[in-house]
Parts: sequence; structure tokens; C-alpha cells
Amino acid sequence: MTIAASNEQALGRRLRLGMVGGGRGAFIGAVHRIAARLDDRWELVAGALSSDPERSRMSGQDLLLKPDRVYDDYNEMARRERRMKDGIDAVAIVTPNHAHAAAARAFLKAGIHVICDKPLTTTRREADLLARLAKSPRDISIALSTSLGNSNHVAVAKVIRHAGADTKAPPIRVFDTALDAVADVVAGHADVGAITAASSVPEIEAGRLRTLAISSPVRLPGVYAEAPTWMEQGVDCVVGSWRGASGPPGLGDEQISFWRGVLAKATATPEWKGDLARLFWIPMYLDGGALRDYLTRERGEMRAVLAELGLLSG
Repeated sequence: MTIAASNEQALGRRLRLGMVGGGRGAFIGAVHRIAARLDDRWELVAGALSSDPERSRMSGQDLLLKPDRVYDDYNEMARRERRMKDGIDAVAIVTPNHAHAAAARAFLKAGIHVICDKPLTTTRREADLLARLAKSPRDISIALSTSLGNSNHVAVAKVIRHAGADTKAPPIRVFDTALDAVADVVAGHADVGAITAASSVPEIEAGRLRTLAISSPVRLPGVYAEAPTWMEQGVDCVVGSWRGASGPPGLGDEQISFWRGVLAKATATPEWKGDLARLFWIPMYLDGGALRDYLTRERGEMRAVLAELGLLSG
């Protein structure tokens, strides 16, 4: 049996295909590549083939891609391919569901076609909210505490951005406490609340509030056990408030080492773990280089969102 296809149309060449995901160890990427070859119209020329840069590079070697067309992440790929004269015509995104939408958005913003066979969200509630935000964001009021530009506001902005709307469009109702923001939503004055998890529990248990999604990196227990994370819905929104300990300039290595040891031990105690469970907090102890790297990334993300919100001066 022979499968043949004509390539006599206007381009006079195969279409250039990129791929996000689908590298070593992935099953579905090979399926997509086989399907792309069936009509002889596509050629895989670029990819960000894994969230692990080294694995992405090794996967590129396996697929005989040019080294300069194998990328560490999809954002870099979208930026560079957009500027190339021989850049990709379309990208196939073959990541797990929760990572699909953010990658699709990056390529669509770069003007690159996306081959999409994944859901935008995994529940009707989140789909309805995103649709409303996209269609009429000024009609959705949002309650939060305790100030504009804080982590709650940044999380809201990321969801609005994902919907393709102006992050400044929805009216924001700011309250002094999370409980006041909860009460505002329950009273019907705001459509949605961006609220710390522990503050919402009594109203959720009473059936007066329902959870749409959480900005945690993982699902929370208790009343939130069935609530999906935003990342599960394909929305690039992992935002939270952390607590840190800092010291004065000039601390010596011995002093720094001492306090790191004290804090590491404190966060391993049953009392600390009990508070984490009670307040629906996620353990995230960091120090040294790991902490510096995290703060650098977070600062960059926060500055980008705050600039978009018009909350940065200069």
C-alpha cells in the first residue's frame, strides 16, 4: 500500500513544524510526528521537546534537528522562531493538559499557528469564567485583600491575561481583610473573590461559596480536595505569599549557617507541619542559592505583571 500526497500548491515546500513536548520518554510526541509525515506536507524543524533543557537537547539530536533550533523552553522558541525568515509555520503542542494553554498562548501571541487537540480547561466552571473574562471583563467585579498589586491581585491578573482580556479591565474591590472580601462575595457585591484558602473555609462548608480554582502548585486537602489548580486548567498561574527570615548586612558565614540550621529544623517540627495543614499552606523551605534563584524568578514575573497593571512607576 502506498500513501502519496501532492505538494504542488503555492508554497512549493513542506510546511515547517515545531513541537513543544514529545521528547525522550514521551509516547504521544512520536504519534504526532508519524501523523505529520502521512501526507508528506510537514517537516519537523524545531522544538522545545522537554521541560528539562538537557533532555530537550538530547531529544533534538535523536530527531536530527539542528542544534540552534532546539530550545530550552517554549517562550524562547516562540520569540526566536517568530523572527526567523525560515521560522516554523505552526507548532504542535503535545504536553500534558495543565501545561498546554500557556504554551499555546505564547505561540499565538507570536503570530504562529497552533495545532491544538487539548482542552482549554478541565471543568465547566473555569471555562465559563474564562469565557466571561474574554467577552466582557468590565462586567466581572473581583474582591480581594489587602491592596492592589499584592499576590492576590497578581494571581487575578494572570487569569485575566490567559483569557486574552485587559488585565486592568475588571473592577477590583479592595478590602482590609480576607474575611471582608469573603463577605463581599457572599453578599453578591462581587462576582469573584481572590482569597486566602483558610479564610474561605466556613463559607464553602456552608455552601455559600464554591471554589473555581486555586493558585497553589498542587491541590489542597480538606474542602479543597476536589478543587483543581489553575495549572491543571492550563492557566499559567502559580502565585502565593511566602514568609521569610532576613538578617542585617555583614552576617558571617558561621552566623548564616547557624540560622539556616535553626530554621530548617523548625520547619520539620510537628508543630510547624500542623500549622501548615490548618492554614492550607504548602511547605516551601528554601535557603542559599535555591532561594536566590527563586526570588530572582519571582521578581521578574511580578514586575512584568505589575507593569501590565500600570502599578510600576518609572
